[in-house]
Amino acid sequence: MINLFKNLQVLSISTSMDNEYMNAQRWENLIITHMPHLRIFDIQHKTSLFGAVINSKTCQDLMNRFATLFWTKRKWFFTHQHYYLERSKHGFFFSIQPYRYETRS
Repeated sequence: MINLFKNLQVLSISTSMDNEYMNAQRWENLIITHMPHLRIFDIQHKTSLFGAVINSKTCQDLMNRFATLFWTKRKWFFTHQHYYLERSKHGFFFSIQPYRYETRS
């Protein structure tokens, strides 16, 4: 089944509450090894931060892991937001892709 990904060009993933998807090194290895033709990596990850200690350093560490040369040379960029919903804090990590705003000829 993994061979099906060899020609994959667009990967769009939406996840919730599973922080395994936030492992930048694992994504790098998977993409290099099994998705060499990937052009678009679009991820949206929501999580509840109930009881979690989240500070600016924690968020910056996550952002740094997704800002290595591997990600930037492909022009794959990411950001995060925190918000309150029904008295609990939530986080949203997602890709921001420049290609979405480019004009195609």
